[in-house]
Amino acid sequence: MKKFICILLSALMLLSLAACSGDSDTGKRGGQSAGKDDTKAPGKMDDSEYFEWSQDYGDEGKIIGLTEAGKKQTALVIPADCIQIRGINDNDTLKKLTFANPDTVIRLGAFMRCTALEYVELPANLTKIDESLFYECTSLKTVIIPEGVTSIGTSAFGNCKSLEEITLPSTLTSIDTEAFIRCESLKSISIPDSVTEVGMRAFERCDSLASAKLSAGMTVVREQTFYQAGLVSIEVPEGTTELEEDAFSYCASLQDLYLPRSIEKVDATSFIEGQTFNVHIYQDSYLDSVVGDMNGSEMMNIVYR
Repeated sequence: MKKFICILLSALMLLSLAACSGDSDTGKRGGQSAGKDDTKAPGKMDDSEYFEWSQDYGDEGKIIGLTEAGKKQTALVIPADCIQIRGINDNDTLKKLTFANPDTVIRLGAFMRCTALEYVELPANLTKIDESLFYECTSLKTVIIPEGVTSIGTSAFGNCKSLEEITLPSTLTSIDTEAFIRCESLKSISIPDSVTEVGMRAFERCDSLASAKLSAGMTVVREQTFYQAGLVSIEVPEGTTELEEDAFSYCASLQDLYLPRSIEKVDATSFIEGQTFNVHIYQDSYLDSVVGDMNGSEMMNIVYR
């Protein structure tokens, strides 16, 4: 009898241990199937199937492209664990793009030729809009640029043919060469007084650009800055000392060009025109002594301010 009781107790203990082991295994599988891993590596978000992440050492948290599933999405939120991004370009489906991480760094050309892209809200702590960032995003209409951005790179918005308006932050200090070239729908631009440099051809062939407010911090209007732009009237602020070659040339709609007393140097081709327009200058200023010798002077109607 004692032997039977011992065998029975041993069997019960073995059954109890097996049940505990089964519960433990079941818990692990449940955790895996639910995908709730608190120690996941950078880039492993719930929507990670949309993004290609760099596997290179030192590039943790870097998005380098979209997966086939990602290329089919019309709206994407760049996930919070994205530290930097480069390579979401040449896409004809994506329309809206926002960022979950305010500190994400965006590398040059990251979104160029995203031809369906219409709306972008950039990371809140971004400091630089890099070269060719939105180049040939031909459907782009709205870009939210945060305060804190200090520079707009070469061709950053080049060929954004649908961009009608854009607000530049008060922290901006430079706009690089061809930054807005051939933005055919851009109607107006207000350059904050914090800007000290606007690169050559920055607004070339902006056909609809009827008005532009220039920065009081600028000293030079660079070569072809407004070449063939749609300007109707523009005032160059006091403090500007030089107009370079073709700065306002072939602005076929230009009616009034207001120039400051501070101009000390002007290229002979600064404003060649195809129709008569008014050049507003100060009497006895440097411009008063040279404007008659400039190319196209026969088309200029001199008006003293």
